[in-house]
Amino acid sequence: LHAADRRAAGVSIEAVRSALSSTRSAELVQACLEHHLTEGSLTASGPLVSFPGAGATLTPAEQAHFEALVNALAAGGLQPPTVNDLTGSLRVSRDVLDDLLRLLVGNGDACAVTPEIYVNAAAMEALGERVREMLSGGKIGTPKAFKDEFSLSRKYLIPLLEYLDRTGVTRRVSEGRILVG
Repeated sequence: LHAADRRAAGVSIEAVRSALSSTRSAELVQACLEHHLTEGSLTASGPLVSFPGAGATLTPAEQAHFEALVNALAAGGLQPPTVNDLTGSLRVSRDVLDDLLRLLVGNGDACAVTPEIYVNAAAMEALGERVREMLSGGKIGTPKAFKDEFSLSRKYLIPLLEYLDRTGVTRRVSEGRILVG
């Protein structure tokens, strides 16, 4: 599985289970996974497992695209180029770009706001902090207030707000958004 997807940081635990469960019991597969994780012959990172020290293997061209992608997302802030735009500007296939974006998200360097919008993680963190400040004390944030505060078009504002809802920062109510917790 590692060899089949060399640009992946690891292999989904579910893919390992699926690949092995056709010939072995699910309990045996789970026991083996747990044993190898405990012994250190496999490592886990979220839903992925890998051999120790294994991870994504990028060609020099892919590494250059990866670095250009990091720079493009950082420069874009809360209004980064879309995946479609990145495919053209980086001159990279959609498959390779999807793998590179998955690596960035897996590394914690980017957030998948929508399938077409990825935002630099530091920019998302700053947005979350500013939203927390805006909504502190039980205040309700209207779309207009967010638009005025961040000077974002609806193309970006609504997906960003929905991302904050999905990640538990805010919750949508009839008047706008409130802080969760």
